[in-house]
Amino acid sequence: MLNPIFAKIALRECLRDRLSLRHPVSRPDDHLRAAMEWLARAQDRTGDGGVSAGFGRLGWRPDYPETTGYIIPTFLEYSSATGDGAFLERAVRMGDYELGVQSSDGSIPGGYDHPRTPQVFDTGQVIFGWLALFEATGRADYLSAARAAGDWLVAVQADDGSWPRYDHAEIPRTYHARVAWALVALGRVAGDVRYAVAARRQLDWALALQKPNGWFRQAELRGQPFPVTHTVAYTVRGFLESGVELKEDRYIAAARRTADALLDLRLRDGSLRGAFDSAWRARATWRCLTGCAQVSIIWWRFYELTANASYLEAAQRINVFLRQTQDIRTQDSVRGAIKGSWPFYGRYERFSFPNWATKFFADAMLLERRLAR
Repeated sequence: MLNPIFAKIALRECLRDRLSLRHPVSRPDDHLRAAMEWLARAQDRTGDGGVSAGFGRLGWRPDYPETTGYIIPTFLEYSSATGDGAFLERAVRMGDYELGVQSSDGSIPGGYDHPRTPQVFDTGQVIFGWLALFEATGRADYLSAARAAGDWLVAVQADDGSWPRYDHAEIPRTYHARVAWALVALGRVAGDVRYAVAARRQLDWALALQKPNGWFRQAELRGQPFPVTHTVAYTVRGFLESGVELKEDRYIAAARRTADALLDLRLRDGSLRGAFDSAWRARATWRCLTGCAQVSIIWWRFYELTANASYLEAAQRINVFLRQTQDIRTQDSVRGAIKGSWPFYGRYERFSFPNWATKFFADAMLLERRLAR
């Protein structure tokens, strides 16, 4: 049954977007704070320490282990940047929630519906949260859980380095590069080279699926004919951060090929279309806001690594666009949240405010806060 509160919000947002009306832009820190407060409310809605998958047709969704896992580092960074200890406490509750949902084999169940089954991608994302908490708190149980998750990922990896099993798509995907990045980070913190070896195997497999123009095959979500910017960015970030940690130039170069191709695809407002084919032709008129935020992060990181002003300008412009889609003046359930798509009726996470869109927006704003100054 359609949630009555959501119905009113959906009508309002669809009308605004249909008329191409944008929200007023305030100070970047105001937008960041509103996003973090919405994520905190999403956590409070579950009652178990995990973060609600978001707000949609049926109201607040159940907790989501995967995204709760990678929201943890966002809360820790925000706490460190602002001195707000409440977000550190919330991150600890998230980490303990993840300890409670981890299976005996080390895997993390995927999705936010029941019953849940082990998922490679979801397991990798929770590793990020446990590692960040281990480094922030020194609690050994977080590192032990991360190692158990990493051991499971190594055990179920195919001989060619891919992960065809235990995936939403049921075939290997290049966006598992973000899982490889988690293993690289785990290997560094745990001092165990096995994890980096497994990560390199996946990255080498995925690298063979990149075209010279930077486009990756097998980066699309299940049931989609073309990859959305969300999964493209998952892939690119995995290559970039793994390359930086491993000091492997070919992985960084692979990420840069795609990042530079996306620079040339920007629209007047600084945003990107939601999906592209193998020739980088737009296959959507809507924008995937999650993907826009993730690409912003990638451009900020390349600006940090290269000092190339083209990345700085592109990241700043797309952040302004994202702030124009965020309502920080309303007092209802979506104050500070980021939609799945712009317009609201776009194909990606249609009529929904997924928590991962707001998480990556917050990450982009934190990078702007740190680097643009």
